[in-house]
Amino acid sequence: KRSIILLKNEKNILPLSFTGKKVALIGSFADSKDDMFDFWVAQGESKNAVSLREGLQNRFGKDATINFASGYAPDVTANETLITEAVTLAENADIILVNVGLSGKMAGEDRSLAFPEIPAPQVALLQAIKRTGKPVVVLVNSGRPLVLTGIQHLADAILQCWILGTETGNAVADVLSGAYNPSAKTVMTFPYAIGQIPIYYNSFNT
Repeated sequence: KRSIILLKNEKNILPLSFTGKKVALIGSFADSKDDMFDFWVAQGESKNAVSLREGLQNRFGKDATINFASGYAPDVTANETLITEAVTLAENADIILVNVGLSGKMAGEDRSLAFPEIPAPQVALLQAIKRTGKPVVVLVNSGRPLVLTGIQHLADAILQCWILGTETGNAVADVLSGAYNPSAKTVMTFPYAIGQIPIYYNSFNT
């Protein structure tokens, strides 16, 4: 939880109060244990992991109704049916949490990307959910800084959650509820656009 970075928080939407609320948790990664591990999995085992869905259910299940929709396929391909299901869920919710980003399998050595940005199907999902007019909290999974320019206007709050391992669900639940104040800093540069890369602290751009 000390690694989570608060990137945006319009109108102080965070921390959230879950008591008596209907929560829409959207995003295939939110229900995945395998995607919480990167290349350096070490002794971590997915069977011991707490997914985001489980973490929220464990902490708030007695006080709130938590419903889940994948929103996008596990391989992050476009699927209009999944988007429609997610929007329907969002329309009937008080709190909307959308988990986007990259699988932990895309983090680590020999995992370079030509386009380190939010996948297009996830952007389409956020655009559709934004049209509901309800506040949206975006939870970003990735092992590297991504270009977030395309989604920053689609979210009322953004938490950069990285790839947190076995305790992902519990850590994110602590931050969302305010039990822990997100205190991490951006020790790596987040590019505004792909064309900016490479960018680092002592690079002099002419």
